[in-house]
Amino acid sequence: MIRYGNKDQIILNFGEILWDQFPDYKRAGGSPFNVSVHLHYLRHHSYLISAIGMDHDGDDLLQLINDVNAPTQFVYRNNKKTGTVTVHIDENNEPSYTINENVSWDYIPATEELLTFSESADAFSFATLSQRSTSNQKSITEILNSLPISTLRFLDLNLRPPFVNEDVIKFSLHHSDFAKFNESEWTQISHSFQMETPYHFMDTFNLTGIIITKGGDGCSFYHRDGTKIHEPAVQINKSTGDFVGVGDAFWACFIHHTLLKTDWETALKKSNQYAGWVAEQKGGIPDPNKSLLEKVI
Repeated sequence: MIRYGNKDQIILNFGEILWDQFPDYKRAGGSPFNVSVHLHYLRHHSYLISAIGMDHDGDDLLQLINDVNAPTQFVYRNNKKTGTVTVHIDENNEPSYTINENVSWDYIPATEELLTFSESADAFSFATLSQRSTSNQKSITEILNSLPISTLRFLDLNLRPPFVNEDVIKFSLHHSDFAKFNESEWTQISHSFQMETPYHFMDTFNLTGIIITKGGDGCSFYHRDGTKIHEPAVQINKSTGDFVGVGDAFWACFIHHTLLKTDWETALKKSNQYAGWVAEQKGGIPDPNKSLLEKVI
């Protein structure tokens, strides 16, 4: 039997939980939700900070979290509809998204209980999409202010037009230790900010490390000490999965190994391995595979 949540580290994950609606099926999703569940599978005390509606979709999401024995104490409920996203899959099996607005996860509160609990966090992961509402911008600012200096902060630059706000991006980078871009996001942001190299980015925003994921070409990691590593992707069966949440799986595994102080090359290799397994599955959080988890932990 797989045991979950038995590490000492406490990880908080702020942002959206929703239903990804595919042409023929639906799956629970949202980048912060995916990351939170994967960290739970990787045996951390991983807490999602989000909100769902008082509706059947919200009931089903809450039941799903309970089914994997993940914590739900910071998954709040409100009178907005539970979030949904329509997923479009192109001829290359790559997804694009239509994200509904003014939904429950746009109104995540920073309660006194949460702010007190945040004082014990070892890591905090967040993303840019979840800050599209002024309500969430206020909440995330309060949470960041409550975190200890020792808390490692991990940012996912998940740019989803039209929800791209340069002020939010700058704020988020200034409050991060590590940041993840996919290749197109890196091209867009580096051009917009007129920064040619990741090292320039790290100097400007006082980042410790940057990861650029490149799909089938693997990933590149840059550390402020001058370290640069390119790790090739693992070979996968592209016909069995849908590529949704692959970057989230990678990010969760990288967070896991950063907290364990694993050497960077091993951390990247195992993160790619975990991401490759998810790429062969349907949806962003497939049922855990015990033998695979033992290899990447």
